[in-house]
Amino acid sequence: MAKYYAWSEIHNGGETTEVTLPNGGKRQVVKSRNIIAPGEVVVKAKSNLSDEEWDHLVATGSIRSYPYPEEAGENTSPTQAVMTRLTKGTGEIDPNMMMELALSNPPPMNPPADEVPEGV
Repeated sequence: MAKYYAWSEIHNGGETTEVTLPNGGKRQVVKSRNIIAPGEVVVKAKSNLSDEEWDHLVATGSIRSYPYPEEAGENTSPTQAVMTRLTKGTGEIDPNMMMELALSNPPPMNPPADEVPEGV
């Protein structure tokens, strides 16, 4: 079974309570949140995520099948951390991570006519 890692903060349920407002209305108040932090291992069976939510998080890159870069932090994005590894020639680069970087900023499918290179 493949291991998955969080690449963004994932809110995975929590505890809420209903309070009565002075005007008699009701409101849900969040008392605590279950948060999966970037870099943590994510197990579908142990999460409160539906199949649709899981598939969406995988499709959008919030959950990936390779580890979150250790160099990523408050001022360094995961993509920037991987690019730094590449340019410095340090560390191992996972082929999946390379593919993900290539797909993260794909060229436009139908660029405006004035942006098409000559001879194409």
